[in-house]
Amino acid sequence: GEINFLNLAFRGASKTSPTKVLLAFILLNDSSHTRKYIKILTKDLTNSTQFVTDVYNLLVEVESVYGDVFEKEGKTKREEQQGKFTMKSGVKVTAGTVGKTQRGHVQDAYRPDWLVFDDIEDRDSMNSAVITQKIIDKVDEAIQGLSIDGNYVVLGNYISDIGVIENIKTKNVTLMITPIIDSEGNPTWERYTKEKIESIKIDAEDWYGEY
Repeated sequence: GEINFLNLAFRGASKTSPTKVLLAFILLNDSSHTRKYIKILTKDLTNSTQFVTDVYNLLVEVESVYGDVFEKEGKTKREEQQGKFTMKSGVKVTAGTVGKTQRGHVQDAYRPDWLVFDDIEDRDSMNSAVITQKIIDKVDEAIQGLSIDGNYVVLGNYISDIGVIENIKTKNVTLMITPIIDSEGNPTWERYTKEKIESIKIDAEDWYGEY
């Protein structure tokens, strides 16, 4: 929408799947095509291409309702991963990583106008000051490269109070943090029982960072 949203939730909270569904809904139903150039950015290119592939397949699944919405190569669900697709409306969705330069990306006359950062920080990056700073720089580069009306969403775990996510918290974002239990020890998602949560807590190497 019109805000930058930082969604931090416990491991297994299903942050990514609803975002894929939301993006598919927007692509199919925003008749004014408010967003022209959408980028999915992750730490690992495999994850961002899988994100784009899953959105593509969601659009294919409703072809009987919406018709073939793709500029080319539509109507067939994909098993193999793909890094981008373009719709007949001219809207483009593409995958990338926070390890590559984000400067100068333009689709037709449009700069990226909606970014989804998904799991851009993990234990490997957190344990390396060099990698952390590189990701911080590339995230900032991507944000500064947005169109004038562009916005972004960040999905992740709050595994450290220093690093990439902590840096994003200082930006102009609306923050939501969802732990696996509330302040009274009750599960925040009915999928998890107190017994299951206790088992997770015993097994977790980093209970507070992951959950």
